[in-house]
Amino acid sequence: PMSVEGLKLEDVKITDAGAVVPRNKKYEAAMNPYPEVDVHAPRKIGFSTNWEKLVAYHHGVYIPEMAKGPKSSDEVCQAVADFSSKVQKDAPKDACKYLQIEEFRCLNAYQYESQPQVASKKCMKWW
Repeated sequence: PMSVEGLKLEDVKITDAGAVVPRNKKYEAAMNPYPEVDVHAPRKIGFSTNWEKLVAYHHGVYIPEMAKGPKSSDEVCQAVADFSSKVQKDAPKDACKYLQIEEFRCLNAYQYESQPQVASKKCMKWW
């Protein structure tokens, strides 16, 4: 395999800006624990009319966040970094800030928006 700056080609990725950055395999492994299933494909939920969709939403059967595709590992890292900076700025001397950040990291790594049941089971220790 070819190497770029000492890294193997499968260990790097090219960003939208064309920069070569190392791949974060820790989050990518957590993103898809079942590689044979395409978890990045959004669910197709169809309603014939808008009122059906509104009734399903009202009764909790349809949750729009679950219909979206899961976040990529880059989006997870960026969301955690943003949350971490907000927590650090909001309460720099809070003893529980690291627990808040780890809970947020765990929930994002297990896709709490598209898979709330899985994320709540995996991240129970942070509550």
